[in-house]
Amino acid sequence: MVLDDESRSEFSDMTECTENPRVSWLVTTMGYGDQLLYWEPILATLTVRLPGLLINLTADKNISSQAGLNTRESIRLKRVVLPAPNKASYQRVITFIHPAIVYEVWRQDPDVIVVSEFGLLTLYGMLSAALRPTCKLMLLVESDPGPMPWWRRQIRKLMARRADVIMTNNDAGADYLTRELGVPASRIRKELYLVSQPGASDPEQQEGAPTATPPAHRYFQGDHVKFLYVGQIAPRKGLDTLIEAIAAVPPLQRASMQLAIVGEGTTEEKERLARRVAACSLQDQIHFMGRQPYSKLAAFYENSDVFVFPTLNDYRALVGFEAISHGLPVLMSKHDGAASEVVDEQRNGLIFDPLDREDFSSKLAWFLENRDKLKQMAEHSRHKSAMFTPQAAASNLANAIVACHTGGDDDGAAVEPGGGS
Repeated sequence: MVLDDESRSEFSDMTECTENPRVSWLVTTMGYGDQLLYWEPILATLTVRLPGLLINLTADKNISSQAGLNTRESIRLKRVVLPAPNKASYQRVITFIHPAIVYEVWRQDPDVIVVSEFGLLTLYGMLSAALRPTCKLMLLVESDPGPMPWWRRQIRKLMARRADVIMTNNDAGADYLTRELGVPASRIRKELYLVSQPGASDPEQQEGAPTATPPAHRYFQGDHVKFLYVGQIAPRKGLDTLIEAIAAVPPLQRASMQLAIVGEGTTEEKERLARRVAACSLQDQIHFMGRQPYSKLAAFYENSDVFVFPTLNDYRALVGFEAISHGLPVLMSKHDGAASEVVDEQRNGLIFDPLDREDFSSKLAWFLENRDKLKQMAEHSRHKSAMFTPQAAASNLANAIVACHTGGDDDGAAVEPGGGS
């Protein structure tokens, strides 16, 4: 996202902070590969609100010179990727981070350090904050990560105690923090801070509005319901279950559906899925579109009718937010931590169990049988997406950082005692 000088000035005037703390942003898991992707519009807007924001990055990040971000390549790390223990699990990543970042952040003399989740970099951020008694620490926890060994939960409990403010996106995250980690509700802010909206425009445009440029062409022609999947091509994403569910749709209905799979994976996994498609005689229904640049995803969403996401395990996937921002009805796996945020059952989509083939197949068929409802569901998705914009996320982050710095609070931000609801 690029903000011109006039837009930057107007937005700054609208959202001027009475406090402008010096903030050291210390998060490595942003975007994908060398791109910030969905983080760039959030951080660009946040920088307008808080000019004292310094974003510490690894050297491999490719940042637009027009984004207006104040960055420093101060994080040196090495990652070792290990195989996932099973098809429903994430790959295991061991990250080695040079401890010099502790001194580097201390030298930045921040009022607030922002860290994310419970990795080594968060521990380094806590050490930097401890070296400056007046420095506050804000911890970002995206959602409920699910079951974990007791010893890991104990480590997280100890780390959570050091945070002055913990920000989480949803009820699941707030419940996890209070019930599993014992964090007092008064230190938790349940507010959106991370969302993705490919094709999102500058902040002065009305939030939640569809992309301004109409799609150039349709990828599939004819009287079909066009389903779309966007994400990695990996066993954890449940594409096997999607292929099996489509194969289980009655043939006459199945003939009226198309599926585009947008994403990248290993050659071995792509070839395996292609063989699975051929074995089910679904070559006419399922099309692999390969990896696409983030800037091109909007066209795929705009040229589709229904978004489907069959993940077996996702912490909090952002693709559902992308889909509703482009007015798509959604069919979301119950194993996605964002499903409850994205889906209003029967109003803009359905939630299903990808491991229950009958349930999955029947809900795919539901969209084929109820085409007359798709337009209304699409309108509800667009309306719902108005609360899930990069501008809203940046505003929530700014308010939380200022509250962390001043020790204040905003009405409606803190979790009510007794839980995250």
